[in-house]
Amino acid sequence: MIIQPATELDILKLRELYDIAKRTMNRIGNQNQWMPGEPFCTELLEYIKKKELFLVLENNELVGAFVFFLGGEPSYEIIKAGSWPNNLPYGTIHRIASNGKVGGVLENVFIWAEKQIPNLRIDTHRDNAIMNYLLQKYGFIRCGIIHLANGEERIAYAKTPKDD
Repeated sequence: MIIQPATELDILKLRELYDIAKRTMNRIGNQNQWMPGEPFCTELLEYIKKKELFLVLENNELVGAFVFFLGGEPSYEIIKAGSWPNNLPYGTIHRIASNGKVGGVLENVFIWAEKQIPNLRIDTHRDNAIMNYLLQKYGFIRCGIIHLANGEERIAYAKTPKDD
């Protein structure tokens, strides 16, 4: 799999990919994580401008996408019912999606992200049973509860450097 930055030319393919991912989430009982139309094109374009939106390609086909950035995530400043395992600089993964055609998208994203910085944070909706399971499978630990800027609750996870 190849991971590369998204461009504005990718926006229609990204919109289609996220729609597929939302339909899958709805089908498996996770109807509340993303609102209709979310992530919005304006939001995706903003991520692209900041060079934070990445494509996952297999044989030149878009099979996944995610947002990744270094530095603090404002929603992670307050964590309840737990704590972060350390205060080291970290990378944040958001808006991860797959078209479901190829296995290994999530694993490849995590491997790529760890090469950027070994201390990672991510969050997901409590109804996203598959993601909650997979995060733990790939070595993330459940740290507590965070709230997004809009007040929605998410389960927070972290993966720390091997020697931590």
